[in-house]
Parts: sequence; C-alpha cells; structure tokens
Amino acid sequence: MSKKEERAAKREAQRLENEQRAAEAKTPQGRYKIARGCLMAIAAFTLINVLIILFEFEFGFYFSAFIPEIAVFITEGSGLALVLSFVVIGLLALCWYLSKKKYTWLTIGMALYLLDTLVLLGVTALVFAEGDIEFYFIAEIVVHVVALYFLARGVAAARKLKNEPEEPAEHIDISQDTDQASYL
Repeated sequence: MSKKEERAAKREAQRLENEQRAAEAKTPQGRYKIARGCLMAIAAFTLINVLIILFEFEFGFYFSAFIPEIAVFITEGSGLALVLSFVVIGLLALCWYLSKKKYTWLTIGMALYLLDTLVLLGVTALVFAEGDIEFYFIAEIVVHVVALYFLARGVAAARKLKNEPEEPAEHIDISQDTDQASYL
C-alpha cells in the first residue's frame, strides 16, 4: 500500500470514527456521557482557576464554577475561602464520580452549578449597577448557560434511561469517559 493510499485510508477511518461519535452523542447514553464530561471539566477548570488566582497569574479559564474563584479572589486566598472553594470543587467532582453509578448525582451536580450561576448573575447585576460593564461577566454567563444546557440534556437523558426497563443503569456503559472534552 502506498503512502497516499495509507493517508486516504487513515482519513476514511477518522471520518467513520467522527460519524460514530456524532451518532453516539445523539443517544441518551451519549448525552449522559457528555453531561458527565461537562461536570468533570467544570470541577477541573475550577481547581485550576483557584490555583491560578492563588499564584497570581494573569489568565484563567471560563469553563468553571464562579463561587470558588470569587471567594478566593476577594479574600486574597484566606483559609475560609480556600476551604469553601475546595468544598465546592470536591462536591462537583464527587457528583461526577458518583453519577457513573447513579443518575441522581448528575442532577445534584447540575443543581450546584445552577446555584453557582445564580450567584454569578447576582454579582453581575451588582457590577452592572455600579456602571462597570466587563466582558468577563458576559462571557462567564454565556459559558454557564451553555454548560447548564449540556447538563440539562444529560439529566433529561438520565430520566429517559431510567424509564427504559430493558437497559437498567448498571448495564449502560458510561465508563469510557477518557475524552469528554472532545464532545464539547
């Protein structure tokens, strides 16, 4: 087989794999898997952002929870703020981990992130009331809404999966979460 044929075969295999992933993402199992990946990414990026704030770097990631970041930023890394931050991050990570076995944990994780979004909206309203319009807050809100969309789709998929008697939760393969971010 020539190199040109090898490259063509490789491109065709990649195309077929992409089609398979796209088809999987449309199934309830696929939507649930994407939502779990979203929850894991939120916990991971929040941890990274808290560390970035603590070490006073000048950048950060949008795809994260707001409460831990603002607590550490406002208090300049006080002990109580760090405890609060790591509790929130731990709860999000725990919801991700436990959602592998029980669908209810994804709902709890989404509720936590919804609470975080409401705090973000409140702080944004206060900032805008003072006349400050910062792109950061608008971008954070957009990212929170997108993340909530994927989480809500996952929760809806979980409800559907719960109601399917022929495929109980313990038999559904949602354990292959090695590449969740590629679905987002």
